[in-house]
Amino acid sequence: MKLGVISDVHGNAPALAAVLRAMEPVDALLCLGDTVGYYPFSSCVCRTLRSRCAIVLAGNHDRYVTAPPPAPNALLRASLDMVRATLSEADRAWLAGLPETWAAEVDGVRLMAMHGSPWDALEEYVYPDHPRLDRFASLPADVVFLGHTHRPMRVNAGNVLVVNPGSVGQPRDGDPDAAWAVLDTATRILQLRRVAYNNSGVVRRLPQRYSNPDHIARLASYLSKE
Repeated sequence: MKLGVISDVHGNAPALAAVLRAMEPVDALLCLGDTVGYYPFSSCVCRTLRSRCAIVLAGNHDRYVTAPPPAPNALLRASLDMVRATLSEADRAWLAGLPETWAAEVDGVRLMAMHGSPWDALEEYVYPDHPRLDRFASLPADVVFLGHTHRPMRVNAGNVLVVNPGSVGQPRDGDPDAAWAVLDTATRILQLRRVAYNNSGVVRRLPQRYSNPDHIARLASYLSKE
């Protein structure tokens, strides 16, 4: 089976559309969460993922729609206000019902997925230099998919391959191109892919949703070459 894996779309519908056009044919599509937030097209992204993905998991921003953190920063607060104003009741119900983890065995490959980590499915960040990366080696899995960091990653912990496909909508590794991954479970070949798209069009829409110029500049910076 060829499994497409995406994460952290964050309301960036043009980036998602570009990924779906560029992705090779896959048998199933898995989204690791953070469908909404930051960029102006969260409702459109919800509709697309409902129709295209076999599995969509909850990310922290998806949960924040109904259960915000106790002390959100100013940008997160503005983002949540924007998202809540644009989501339909169907979108809200769908987001509220998303699972936080997924596991399956395909072609003898044990797969596990969540947004953050197996120990904190929504909030823990896992980077290649994570001090407890060795914990993954004891999991009943061959491949673990994670999102949340907005940075592509493939790293081995013992016999377990830990993969982050990167972010579709808000990359944070200095490359604004939309990111995704494809795993062929039959060959066990993993590809980390990128595609350019018209991100300047997304940037031009930000002043329609945000009044604070610092928020606009920060969100635009992720979509520009460093």
